[in-house]
Amino acid sequence: MIISCVTTRYLPNLSHISRIAEVDQCIILDLTPTPDRNRNSFINRNTIVDQRTLNRHWITVPINRERGQVVCGILISEGERLWRRKHIQMLSHFYPNHNDIAPGFIASLDEILRSCTGSLISLNYNILCHLLQLLAPDVPLPRFQSEFGIAHTNSHRTELALLLGAKVYRAGIVEAQILSEDPYVSEFRSAGIEISISKNLAEIGIVDELFVKTSCVHSILTSGVESTRDLVRQAVHCLRN
Repeated sequence: MIISCVTTRYLPNLSHISRIAEVDQCIILDLTPTPDRNRNSFINRNTIVDQRTLNRHWITVPINRERGQVVCGILISEGERLWRRKHIQMLSHFYPNHNDIAPGFIASLDEILRSCTGSLISLNYNILCHLLQLLAPDVPLPRFQSEFGIAHTNSHRTELALLLGAKVYRAGIVEAQILSEDPYVSEFRSAGIEISISKNLAEIGIVDELFVKTSCVHSILTSGVESTRDLVRQAVHCLRN
């Protein structure tokens, strides 16, 4: 069995979707501390592309961020009530042919945005489940770290792997750099669990760099659901081999 742990993301990119789809079970780290505001944080934002100019634009969910808060405790800030409408308007404006290329997709996303209030991780999870149903319908839905009662420590990955009976832990590219040092290497080795590293989809020729750096919504609204589903299938095949 192969497992992987991921952080929650808003409108995740194709690499995120493919990493979830390539393993037997994916765990969302909902007990991890809230990351600082930096360019590598995607818990409440991602980028989309204006098809007229090909410029990338951030699309962000306003949140109430507190020091020391865990991710599952992050609340959506309802002080900015128009953000949902703004996101849908941006998508409709930046992808003017969306009704022909992906009929009903923006409307379904609008419905999810309107129905999810309060918890950011609930919003992200509902969007993720919808995307997986469209792009990787046979993949088991991710589970939350909190379901297993395992706290966020240096050994939470090995604890989850042992609990699930996994023999391989699939690490993301950035995550693998952290796990390449002790105490992580020793923990995985003593537990009999192999660390394998996921691959960059652009480097293995599945998609170009733009598709890696932007939300998978970009692919859906420019190529359609079926073409994007084929990309995920190709990615999963390459990542597993």
